[in-house]
Amino acid sequence: MEDLYTTPWDLGYGHIVKFDHDFIGRPALEQLKEGKHRRKAWLSWHRDDVARIFSSMYEPAGQRFKYIDMPAAFYAGAHGDRVEKDGRLIGVSTLCSYSSNVRGWISVCMINEDDLGYGDEVELVWGEPGGTSANPTVEQHTQTTIRATISRRPFFWDKH
Repeated sequence: MEDLYTTPWDLGYGHIVKFDHDFIGRPALEQLKEGKHRRKAWLSWHRDDVARIFSSMYEPAGQRFKYIDMPAAFYAGAHGDRVEKDGRLIGVSTLCSYSSNVRGWISVCMINEDDLGYGDEVELVWGEPGGTSANPTVEQHTQTTIRATISRRPFFWDKH
């Protein structure tokens, strides 16, 4: 669960944190200030992997992947998906949606600053571990991965 915690620096708001007054959490933020942080970036999801997930909805048997609701796939109150590189957790993806301007799926992510490489391919882990959730509206499914490219804004249409 702690992998999903964020700081102002992870969200790109570190520049507005001021320590010139008292506030709740100040000592904790002061300790974190000089440490390594995640950096906000964007993921451009690979089309073939998204198509594989959508096509699984129409198969009479076999694996069914977590449904991707359009235009925004928010199936939880605090949606966060693992972002991995070479099987290692490097960040969290959130706020995923289809963009008609991009003509594909994108999401905001927070990536460890040492692992942030624009243009790098990563894997987003889609769905719940074990294919089940405490949320009764989440259907039974098989967890899978979606290849994604770490991008800067603004997005542009590409072949992914």
